[in-house]
Amino acid sequence: MGGFSSQYRPVVEQLATRWVGHPTELFDSIDSTNRYLKQVVERGSASPGQAVWADQQVEGRGRRDRSWWSPPGLNIYTSVAVVLPDDRTPSLVSLLAGVALVNAVNELSHASVAALKWPNDCVIEGYKFAGVLVEAVPLDRLWAVIGMGINVNQPPHPEFPHALSLKEALGRSFDRGTLWEHLMRSLEEAFDSWRREGDAWVLDQWTRRSATLGQDVAIIEPGRPVWFGFAERVDADGGLWVRRDGVPVKIMAGDVSVRRPDGSYS
Repeated sequence: MGGFSSQYRPVVEQLATRWVGHPTELFDSIDSTNRYLKQVVERGSASPGQAVWADQQVEGRGRRDRSWWSPPGLNIYTSVAVVLPDDRTPSLVSLLAGVALVNAVNELSHASVAALKWPNDCVIEGYKFAGVLVEAVPLDRLWAVIGMGINVNQPPHPEFPHALSLKEALGRSFDRGTLWEHLMRSLEEAFDSWRREGDAWVLDQWTRRSATLGQDVAIIEPGRPVWFGFAERVDADGGLWVRRDGVPVKIMAGDVSVRRPDGSYS
């Protein structure tokens, strides 16, 4: 057992949740936490709430198979397997995970600094510090693997000028074990609320934390020219409604950049 696994094993063993994070496998290094856990689910050997947490990913990735810089000793790379409720909208699980992640960060930092950018980014003052990647696994029940990467204590990286870490944003280092525990608890609370209160709860919570709605935005869709509009609301299935030249347009996939006060987009 390596240094990371030895250091954080007590955090995992003392995790005070009912089902999220039980069990959790720790890895000093892994290709991708999502890839590994998805394979466990596909083999039929996963339990709801089972998690993976790694010190380093050598093939970390985000949406649309983009690479995710995943150095050791600095950040959080974790994935959780869940069974989606039959009477809930599956596409909302990505929004729900974002709400849980932002709640965990704001609770630990004692400030409402973190917000959500559609569809799956977590930002502070417009700069991305975390992302969510959800992959569905349809078996006898519909499973989802929720991958979450958080830039915790990493220094600035010249290749990623629009990203930052919690340490950069808030001026202090964060204990990764404490943040991971907050994240697991927050995800369990959010998932239980979704089951109990329905899709409207997810949409309301995401809207309250949105850094996208009510803003001028640039929309980047695969194979199409960039276009501009005003982000109005998220739909019942998680799609984003953007008003373009006075006409509402719904987008389900793509990237959104929000207009800054200086006129630039990020």
